[in-house]
Amino acid sequence: MTSLEEAREFVHRKIWRKGVRCPCCDKWCKIQPRPINLNMVNGLYWIYDNTPAGGYVDVPKCGPQWMTKSNQHTTLKHWGLLERAPNTDPKKKHSGMWRVTPKGLRVMMGEPIEKYALIYNDTCYGLKGPMILLKDVRNRFDYSEFIRGTAS
Repeated sequence: MTSLEEAREFVHRKIWRKGVRCPCCDKWCKIQPRPINLNMVNGLYWIYDNTPAGGYVDVPKCGPQWMTKSNQHTTLKHWGLLERAPNTDPKKKHSGMWRVTPKGLRVMMGEPIEKYALIYNDTCYGLKGPMILLKDVRNRFDYSEFIRGTAS
């Protein structure tokens, strides 16, 4: 490869299959189909129950330990179920403030949603089925399954 642009094109062609080692930085690159899990669902409901009307809830400050320890709720942004408040503090990477979106509320009320978000580098490249209901989610996050690409 002779240019950064060629390297980017090479990586983006390969991340959809088995993954690839980046020729520029040696990072492992792969689109990971990330399933919604029970930690995410529980976090979604906790945020809904604890958000003031029209506002956001400060999850790092107010969230229960099971939620702040796993931080799984943040992944729901890729399905459009949660949104983070804009950060106004230049000393912080993110605000830590979250709320349920209108789509999140519809899904909580029983609208089906795709089970998987196709994620690489904290960017969602699409959603894929099967369609599920939140009430049917039973699995908890398992890092070893996620890294092997066998999460269900």
